[in-house]
Amino acid sequence: MDKIVIEKLKVYAYHGVFSEEKEKGQNFYVTAKLSLDLREAAVGDDLDKTVNYAEACKLIYNTVTADVFDTIEAVAESVAGAILREYEAVRTADITIYKPEAPIGMEVKNVCCNIIRSKHTAYLGIGSNLGDRERYLDMAVEQLGRDDSINVKKISTFINTEPYGPVEQPDFLNGVLEIETYLSPMELLLVCQDIEQEAGRERIIHWGPRTLDIDILLYDDEIINLPDLRIPHGEMHKRYFVIKPLAEIAPHVMHPILHKTAQDMKDEMHTARKENPDKFELEDYSEIEFLETEDKLVVYAGVPGAYAEEAANKFFGDDVEYRNVKKFDDVVNAVMYEDADYGIIPIENSSAGFVSGNYDIIRESGATIVAETVIDIRHCLLGLKKSMLSDIVKVFSHTQGLMQCKEYIDEMGFETESVSNTAKAAKKVRDAGNVHYAAIASARAADIYDLKILEKDINFSEDNSTKFVIISKDKLIPSENINISICFKTQHKVGALYDVLGIINDNMLNMTSIESRPSLVRKWEYWFYVTIEGKLTDRNVLKALGEIQANTDDMAILGTF
Repeated sequence: MDKIVIEKLKVYAYHGVFSEEKEKGQNFYVTAKLSLDLREAAVGDDLDKTVNYAEACKLIYNTVTADVFDTIEAVAESVAGAILREYEAVRTADITIYKPEAPIGMEVKNVCCNIIRSKHTAYLGIGSNLGDRERYLDMAVEQLGRDDSINVKKISTFINTEPYGPVEQPDFLNGVLEIETYLSPMELLLVCQDIEQEAGRERIIHWGPRTLDIDILLYDDEIINLPDLRIPHGEMHKRYFVIKPLAEIAPHVMHPILHKTAQDMKDEMHTARKENPDKFELEDYSEIEFLETEDKLVVYAGVPGAYAEEAANKFFGDDVEYRNVKKFDDVVNAVMYEDADYGIIPIENSSAGFVSGNYDIIRESGATIVAETVIDIRHCLLGLKKSMLSDIVKVFSHTQGLMQCKEYIDEMGFETESVSNTAKAAKKVRDAGNVHYAAIASARAADIYDLKILEKDINFSEDNSTKFVIISKDKLIPSENINISICFKTQHKVGALYDVLGIINDNMLNMTSIESRPSLVRKWEYWFYVTIEGKLTDRNVLKALGEIQANTDDMAILGTF
């Protein structure tokens, strides 16, 4: 960049640590190198397009003599600040203060201090959701403008937005400022915090309500990652209430990490869901303290000894009546159309993944997940009392059981056949009476069907557990439930799933599982089954569900647990 150089301007002043220096004074010399664009001044021979160095010399002289400082560093700082404040065209002030008569008791040619201060463009996000919100934002603008080292260049329109995060609180009024400053990022942060404190801001609850919030979004193209300061702001690209006003006043400003302009980031967000998302209504749901289980009828799939029976006993205990049916569909039908109060269905195994089709059964029936229980699965190889391990040729089990023991089956070279559940496999082996048959089932199934355990713990993963969900006909939300199961069909367009997952992320929700299943309506159309952490009544959950509903072809809540 072009420069105007004022070299060794002589100024008699009274700076120094010693009292004699402050009383008698001495000569100081100032060199100022001012960086600015001189093209227009040079081409047009126009003094108004440059810095009048005579006036600049007077400004430097008056600044050096106006106050008394102990150090020449402070003198240099005051000169740099005065020049950057006075001349908008000057981008950088390179100031050297010489003190040739410094009383240091030794022969020295010169002592000097050099500092370089530059103007920086920063963008600040401001917000308030307590008291007179607009007054607090106006106060922030006013206080920033009063600081000699800050020049407020642009102010966005203030927009009303829902709170960000899970905390219940009033709506926010948000905006973005463009400022010019020669403060460092940390100095600017301290100024912002002082203004927040003056407005009564208390940092008690993370994402909580506040009278005034001032965030540094961008500072030139710098990338800073410190314990107390992160630039660019780590969440800015997810927040429409930041990106919209930023794009209004600086559409072409570039995010230094994402390499996207503010306008690009705004365009990538779904305007409809961000500004006016439909509220998701829970009018059909009833929030309860706990599930009533005493004297209730509970249905599971399989015969006695099945893992589903074990899971049901673990969750409900002895206070309920149990009925077993053949298939998972029968469980749902008993709950939705017959006299069963609850059903229990396996959903996911820690080793083999999701139990295929069971989410579809729940979705299609309209049943509601109201709880979960997890049991450890320890598969055993069961044969007739007279069978030896060397006799076994063929094994029977549920598909999941076969998958969870695949390595063992392959190693032994067994043939396989799937049945509807593990206990039924044990019953089949007993009824067949064939010494070459074995079942993969639980140790309890061996007791029930009078079989011998030929081998224990044959599943390939030692940490082998299955999650079962409890379903109800009624749309109940037990207050202790902190997980939500939903399903949706995405719109047929590029990035549709990415956009929905972005909604979950934007609303600070943690997704713990996802499964896709063909819709069976159109080719290559899928239902996605997703579990997220949170309470169904939380504000950010309802906001996310409303946005997902608005941006998918179909969506349903399967329940909570």
